[in-house]
Amino acid sequence: MIFQANCAVNALAHLAFTSLTLFSFSLPHHNFALLREDSGCWLQPWTQATEGAIRELENEITAATEAETLVEWKSSLTTSGFLSSWSVSNATNLCHWTGITCYATGSAVKIILPASNLTGTLDEFDFASLANLTQLNLNLNLLVGAIPSNISALSKLTHLDLSGNNFTQPIPSTIGHLSELLDLRLYNNSLSGVSLTSFSIFKSYTTLISD
Repeated sequence: MIFQANCAVNALAHLAFTSLTLFSFSLPHHNFALLREDSGCWLQPWTQATEGAIRELENEITAATEAETLVEWKSSLTTSGFLSSWSVSNATNLCHWTGITCYATGSAVKIILPASNLTGTLDEFDFASLANLTQLNLNLNLLVGAIPSNISALSKLTHLDLSGNNFTQPIPSTIGHLSELLDLRLYNNSLSGVSLTSFSIFKSYTTLISD
């Protein structure tokens, strides 16, 4: 049974690109989910179907957040090359964006953009919002500045290729926190400072190519 409910309540999650919000709460001996759409609100007893709907909603939220993050980074670039598909109006098609490969859930797993005429920095790249990435390849672009220390938020990353740009300043020691990393390529930049051999996980790399 689904009960109509009062909409004057804060939702746990809100989709930037849909009208659906949802949160859950408990009463003695009962668990409920509240769903809110433009047409009203409903209380629904917690069931296996509800759990499935919540997982689907969580996947949509993740994909929407990732799309927004990537559009914001694109907007910070001086030139964005071949990224015309990266737009808020096309957010529901994240998995069809240039250079993006997704999990079945719709979350981005790879960003592969070598030689894509990208000019700018990584300063506005919100790595924490793309925590499911396993591969990031920005080889042979025109990226400058520092490699941000918060790149360590990409905890699932196995392949990182930032070679052939003009990154400067020391290599951030936080790259050493990427415990899943197998392939790191930073050559043909103007990096300095931290020695990669000082990283405690150096022995776990199968390929390591730097300046």
